[in-house]
Amino acid sequence: MSYEFFILVGFIVFSDQLSKFLIIKALPSSGITLIPGFLDLKIAENQGLIFGLFQNSFSQGIWILISLLVVLFLYFYLKFWQKKQNTWLIVGFGFLAGGILGNMFDRVRQGMVTDFFDLYFKNLHWPLFNLADLAILAGIIIVLKYK
Repeated sequence: MSYEFFILVGFIVFSDQLSKFLIIKALPSSGITLIPGFLDLKIAENQGLIFGLFQNSFSQGIWILISLLVVLFLYFYLKFWQKKQNTWLIVGFGFLAGGILGNMFDRVRQGMVTDFFDLYFKNLHWPLFNLADLAILAGIIIVLKYK
C-alpha cells in the first residue's frame, strides 16, 4: 500500500476538524443562509451515524469502537488482502477512513458529532451533515463504482 492513502486520510480529517472548529467559533447561534431556499449553515449535535442515522441507538463508546474496527479493516484490506494495486479502491477507502476518523474524533472529544450543513428544498430537509459525512458518502460511491 502506498503513502497516498495516509495523506488522503490526514487531509480529510484535518479539513473536517478545521471546518467544525471554524463553524463552532464563528457561526452565529441562529445560523446563516448560504444559498436561499437550498443551503444553510446551522450547528447541530449528532449522536448517530452519517446523516444522523441510528440516533441514540448505541453509546458513543460503541460508535468509537465500531469506527476503529472499520478503519482497521480498511487499512488491513489494502495492506494485506488486496491482490493488485487499485488506485480507486485506495481513494475510496481513504475517503471512508478519513470521514470515519473525523467523526470519531468528535465523539472522543465531545461525546457527539458536530453537523452544520442544512440542505433543503421548500419543506424537504436532508439531515444535517458535515465534511466527514460527505467524505464517507464519496468513499462509498467510489468503492461501489470502481471496485
